[in-house]
Amino acid sequence: VAGAIDTAGKVFHLTAVFNGQIHHRIRNADSTWTPWARAGNPGTALAIGATVDPDRALHLVATY
Repeated sequence: VAGAIDTAGKVFHLTAVFNGQIHHRIRNADSTWTPWARAGNPGTALAIGATVDPDRALHLVATY
């Protein structure tokens, strides 16, 4: 599991590995959550890291 905060957009990105697949969801500024969505990944992930850059783009780094 990894999380990253977008302070400009005031959202929290949560990522997790379920059965080797990377999934992502967002906690919005109004405290609501988006549903889990599978992120495109080419293999079986073992671990995940996340960060948000100044342009508000989410970056994921996975270990396969």
